[in-house]
Formats: sequence, structure tokens, C-alpha cells
Amino acid sequence: MALNIRQGRPSEWQDILDVSHAAFGRGPTFFPRGWPHTYPDKTAAEWFVVCEEAGRILGVIDQTPVTVDVSGVRLPAVGIGGVGVLPTARFRGIMSAMLRASNAEQRAAGTIIGFLDGPRLRYRRFGFERAGQAVTATIPRKHLAEVEPVPLRRLRIADAADVLRLCRTAPLFVHRDRVWQERLLRRWWFTAWGNKTGPLRAYLVAARENPGHIHELIGPARMLPGLLRAHATRHKLKWIRSRWIPGYGPHLKLGQGADGLEAGPAQQIAIYDFGRFLERLAGPLGEGFRRAGITKPVRVRHAGEGTAFDLTSGRGALSVVPAKGRRKLALALDAAGWVRVSFPPPGGPMLKTEADPNLLAALALPLNFSGWEAV
Repeated sequence: MALNIRQGRPSEWQDILDVSHAAFGRGPTFFPRGWPHTYPDKTAAEWFVVCEEAGRILGVIDQTPVTVDVSGVRLPAVGIGGVGVLPTARFRGIMSAMLRASNAEQRAAGTIIGFLDGPRLRYRRFGFERAGQAVTATIPRKHLAEVEPVPLRRLRIADAADVLRLCRTAPLFVHRDRVWQERLLRRWWFTAWGNKTGPLRAYLVAARENPGHIHELIGPARMLPGLLRAHATRHKLKWIRSRWIPGYGPHLKLGQGADGLEAGPAQQIAIYDFGRFLERLAGPLGEGFRRAGITKPVRVRHAGEGTAFDLTSGRGALSVVPAKGRRKLALALDAAGWVRVSFPPPGGPMLKTEADPNLLAALALPLNFSGWEAV
């Protein structure tokens, strides 16, 4: 029988869930309870790529639409997750066929960036590469001994609007709305805590089974130490490990009491359409070119797409023009290589290339991850 790769249908929602749970060896409520923001209800079936054979679904991929912020520019993006194939249907190329179909669907839809968790060797050939900054701070409880604790209360669904208001004060990578925030508060393996008295001014999100791991910490610098001390006392913790947002003022001040900051790649990212990516980010890229002192036109090529562009820095945004003529090529990379240049992990792009280091620095963009809303 021929395999049919297509979009999911709301009428197939239960079948999609059954295949997802069977593929990952999980119970029947694992995905809806763990990811209510990406598995909200049967309407989400249309986000899925499914592989069907003889009327039976053999594999699925969840494609959750999100909006990300890169250097102040909002981009349409997608979170790729739940890439699964039934155990009895593996080793037939189903995963590869679905990922190729997903890439084509996202390009056609105008999606700029895709995010995905998983092994680099498994997904790099589909254009995904580890990138971005994920920073973790370790703070011993004894360093908080002289801090006045901030009494805590457990946050509920009714607090979604206040949590969302605070979220927007920090450089988080996904733009949430009220519904998205309510779903995040329903995640069964995370709990959210905020200040008990007065209006909500600060909050933290901790893993339920390992409360020493803080996935989100938002609020004014003067309150965060007290919030952490109260949390550590409540759960009898000797130390706290918190996800860090580089450049976020309150975190920088709190970092003075940390034993260490550990930086590493955050997620795997794909750029679906390099030309559109350059055009949408022409403003911040132009700033990078000016900082690097690059004034002459630069020709770059996306080897995977076979497209090339001339980039010219002026007084305004970067000029991005499809390449013509025989100007010397300054940089040519495949899809994953462009990700490493655009969103380098800690330590730089780590590329085996003879390209001008100033050019690599000019093309780099900051992308920080908070972790809780990862899809």
C-alpha cells in the first residue's frame, strides 16, 4: 500500500492521540495533560502532519503555530513536536517523509522559523541545528539566608491575565496571549507561585516533581531573592537551579549570589525561507553590519535552497536583493549552517569556514529561551 502524507482532521483527533501515545510508550492522557497549549482540543488536529496507509494513521508530527521575537521583530514560527511513528511501522522512511512534508508546508505558509527538541544527528539533515542561548544559574539556599522571604501562593487559572502582564516585561521568546497562558497554567508537571499579598508582582514556575528546578522567574530584582528563599524553605531545598534570560536586569542582579552560570545551546532551529528571513530582519541585521563596519555589498548563498542574495548596509535597514551578475561569493552555507550563523550557541558560530569573522558577527542575532512555553 502507498503511504499518504497529509494534514490531520478534527474527526481523527483520538486516532492522532492514540498514535502519539503508542509511539512514545505513554499513557492515554500524557500529551493533553503535559502540553495543553499544543494539544488543546480536536481543532489542533489540523496542525498535524499524518502518515496514513489503507485508512490507518501510522505516524504524526505536531506543528504548533507560535510567534517569536527576534531582536524586536515578530516572526511567524512553528513548534515541531511529537514526531512519532507506531513501533510496528518503523524503518520505512515514514518520519523522513513527514518531516519533508512539514518543511514544505511551513515554507508554503510563510513560516520563518521552526523550533524542535531532539537529537541533532536525527534532525540536522532536515535543516534543524542546535542554536540560541539557554543559561542555568545555580543558587545555594545559604546564599539567600539574609534575604527577607516573600510569602507565596499557588497561582491558578484565574491569575492568567496577571501572569501574562508580567511575562511581557521580560524578553521571552514566544509571544503569549490569554488563552495560551491559561493553558500553560494547566500543565500538570509544573506549578506556578507568586507573591501572596497585594497584586501579583513576581512569580516563578517550578517542576512539580523536582521543585529545585525553576523554569521561569519573572519580576523586579528586589523581589526575586525573597521569592526564591520562600520557595526553597517551603520545599526544603539546599539549592535552586533557575533558567536564566541573558540580558534581563533582575536576573543579572540575582546572579551575584549564584555559584555559577552555565550556558549551552537551547533548542534546534530551522530557517524555512532564507530570503524572507533576511528581509524581515533587515533592520537588526543592518545594525550588525554597521557595527562590524561592513559597507560594501556582500553576497551570501543558501546552499540548500540554491538562492543567493546581495546584502548592502545603508543608513536605514539592510538592503536584501536577489543576486545577479558575478560578484564574488562571501559566504555559502547549508540550512543548518545558516542557523548556526544567525543564532550562534554560546562560544560563537563554530563553523568550518573561511568567511570573514566580521561578517559572521554581523549576521548573528540574539535569541534567548525561557523554557516554560517550549513546544
